[in-house]
Amino acid sequence: MKEFWNLDKNLQLRLGIVFLGAFSYGTVFSSMTIYYNQHLGSAITGILLALSAVATFVAGILAGFFADRNGRKPVMVFGTVI
Repeated sequence: MKEFWNLDKNLQLRLGIVFLGAFSYGTVFSSMTIYYNQHLGSAITGILLALSAVATFVAGILAGFFADRNGRKPVMVFGTVI
C-alpha cells in the first residue's frame, strides 16, 4: 500500500477510477445476470451474456487497432470516460 501513495497523482487517480469501474461493473453484471434469468429465462440470459462477451472481444481488438494508430493515451482516456 505504501508504494501506491508514492506513485504519480495522475496514475493514482487512473488506478482508482479503474478499480471503481471494475468493481461497479462486476456488481451490476452479477445482479443483472440474476435479474435476466428470473425475468427472461436461461436461454435469453445465455444469449445476452454471450453477446456481451463477443462485444467485449471486438471492442478490445478495435481499441488495440486505434491505440496502434493514435497512441495509447487517447484510447485509455476515451475508455475511462465511457
